[in-house]
Amino acid sequence: MKRFASRWNATILAMVASMGIHEMTAAEQQHDKNPIDSYREKVISSYLTSVDFPAIYRFVNGEQVLPLPPVETAVGGVFIVGAYPSARFSRMERRIVPVGNLKMPFDPTEYPNGTNASARELDKKILEPLGLTRGQCWITNLVKPFLFKDEHVAHFGVFNSAYSMEPTRKRFEQFGKKSVPWIIEELQFAQPKLILTLGREVAGILLDVNGVKKRNDLLDYKVRDVNLGGVSYRIVHIPHPGILMRRNAKWDALHEKGIISLREEIRKIFGAKVSEEHSMNP
Repeated sequence: MKRFASRWNATILAMVASMGIHEMTAAEQQHDKNPIDSYREKVISSYLTSVDFPAIYRFVNGEQVLPLPPVETAVGGVFIVGAYPSARFSRMERRIVPVGNLKMPFDPTEYPNGTNASARELDKKILEPLGLTRGQCWITNLVKPFLFKDEHVAHFGVFNSAYSMEPTRKRFEQFGKKSVPWIIEELQFAQPKLILTLGREVAGILLDVNGVKKRNDLLDYKVRDVNLGGVSYRIVHIPHPGILMRRNAKWDALHEKGIISLREEIRKIFGAKVSEEHSMNP
């Protein structure tokens, strides 16, 4: 596990440097480390144990499932929290099978089988209509590793019987509640003007609200104040963009109305820093 984590940690930090998010000087490398880089390293080394995630958890090709630390980490912007990351998928004998880790939450990378769907959903349904760019956002997930559903676990009996994985998606609530301290620590670094949560599960866990109906009622696009880790933040809860892409009449109507009011709130917060071109096309 440490070997996989070390290799993945190097990949993440190299990618962060290439994006210009943080370019460490020789002095920093010798004497001090950027605290956000240190947090990323801590996610890689300590997150799974802290939430009681299975110690050995692999994709069908044997690649270790690893936590994804935030890479797009704008300070003083919008803090976006998804549920858990997607994965790289491949077609195997007419089945769509998860085969590897992405590089970051809502990874926009063009992979051989296309861009990660969750990245397109976030960009098209949330960021562009709000007039925001990724460069204005800290993008993360509440739960850091990809979680297998029952159908993903079934693939192991077909393609790799050497491993027997449990359907960790069923343990999302457990992982999510244990992940709240990690989100609070990220917020201390991010110092956001606004928190934007995606989906009822994330909203319910952060606000300690239970029940499907009560959690759905939180997804109202209204800005409210919340205390997290002893600090007051402005927060808004909206449906997950994956739900909005399914063209459900109820969610479509809510989103069409809600995104307009939320866009106005964001304009008040950020002023002219939002994109007029994108924001006028919800």
